[in-house]
Amino acid sequence: MIPFVKMHGCGNDFIVVRGADLAAVRLPFGPDELARRACDRHYGIGADGLLVHEPLEGDAPRVRMRTWNADGSRAEMCGNGARCVVRDACERDAIASPLVLVTDAGEHRAVCTRDRDRVSRVALSMGRPRWDAASIPARFPVSGSAGDAGLDLPLQVPGETLSVSAVGMGNPHAIVFVADRAALARIRLSTTGRALAEHAAFPSGANASFVAVEGGDLHLRVWERGVGPTLACGTASCAALAVAVRTGRIGARRAVVHLPGGAVEVWQEEDDTLWLAGPAVVIGAGTLSAELLDGGSI
Repeated sequence: MIPFVKMHGCGNDFIVVRGADLAAVRLPFGPDELARRACDRHYGIGADGLLVHEPLEGDAPRVRMRTWNADGSRAEMCGNGARCVVRDACERDAIASPLVLVTDAGEHRAVCTRDRDRVSRVALSMGRPRWDAASIPARFPVSGSAGDAGLDLPLQVPGETLSVSAVGMGNPHAIVFVADRAALARIRLSTTGRALAEHAAFPSGANASFVAVEGGDLHLRVWERGVGPTLACGTASCAALAVAVRTGRIGARRAVVHLPGGAVEVWQEEDDTLWLAGPAVVIGAGTLSAELLDGGSI
């Protein structure tokens, strides 16, 4: 059996497992299949993804995070999941803050705010946005040197043409700004969002986000690659702010981003590094049973 903690960041929920606990069990399948089984909302625990973490050796505190989406696919980075891993590592493994979180998308500084013995807030450096086609990746004209060549480009999906901005935040993002919150509410994520996320312009798929600007705040709805509609997406929140700043849709380099599951704060430093801050909430803890892990059908 494998111990786990169920956590969420603004409703974006995860099964969090320590690497040592996973390594102690001889599974008849890989972590991708474990993610599919454990994240199933009827036959498993239910979650948007599986997060596995372990401390790394070194003079400074460092933690490695690996991420699998609910469908078993790998994700390079997950902002809400990263906050959950940082909290779990600090509380269960007594890792000191600040620390460095090592992901498939690179290294990220993390700072915890404590309320007595509990981590109440995690701030995470998310790196600089990427605008060039190769690093997003994207196949329609994107040029880091031209600045805005990858912004607000027309992209055809079934039934309509969207104005899409492509940006990489360790994982690929397709950002669409809409007129207001009423228009945002009318977006059909299951059709328009999915079509954009799976568009041939994004060879590795993308997180498709629809954004409304109101009073300097951003309101966001996301179809997340490998998951579907999610209550929150940290990297999408950063991507949306990056595009909003670059296109002049907001004047400040800081915004509260409102998502269906809650709000996070995102800001961009002068060197363009983005930071994401928000809650990481423990829902409960338990063990994944032998019946789930024995290789039989779920």
